[in-house]
Amino acid sequence: MARVLLTLGFGVAGIALAAVAMPADVRRKTHPALIAAAVVLSLGAAALCGRIGGETADAAFAAAIIPLFFAISAVDLATRRIPNRALLVGTAAVLGAALWSPSESYVFSVLGGVAGLAFGIIAFVAGGGRALGAGDAKLVAFIGAAVGLRLVLPAIIYGTLLGGLAAVVVLLARRRNAAFAYGPYLSLGAVITLLLSLR
Repeated sequence: MARVLLTLGFGVAGIALAAVAMPADVRRKTHPALIAAAVVLSLGAAALCGRIGGETADAAFAAAIIPLFFAISAVDLATRRIPNRALLVGTAAVLGAALWSPSESYVFSVLGGVAGLAFGIIAFVAGGGRALGAGDAKLVAFIGAAVGLRLVLPAIIYGTLLGGLAAVVVLLARRRNAAFAYGPYLSLGAVITLLLSLR
């Protein structure tokens, strides 16, 4: 129970960070139900971090950073954009936490961000901005920094598969011209990767 309470505390801190990271105009455009869902999912993920990872620095880190991914998802669903400020604050928080880590995680975090950015740029250019938007490309860089070099590829694969499945559902619903927010699926891939890394 103590380990869950510990990670819940970090989850609450992450929710506060996500609130600060989102520009006021974006928060106003995001439906309260989406914000509430992001908060509930963040607290649930924080509790899960404690159950899986125990009282470890990795569990605390995951619990604190996951709320940013849920907040970004809520905003992208509401506005079809991913605010640069949220990505900058998130990346700064990730690199700051990695800097205080006793291992070489800062190097792996930076390299993960570079690898994510490289993938995002390639996907953006290859798809002409239609498959993966500029905000999504920058989000992949943030994901890379958050999960590190070792886990950036699985995170991208999970997010891409989830996004692909969702795109098929949209096409089957015959909504060919419907706007599609890819950020939530990329973010969910990062959340899954962070949770699986705690095992």
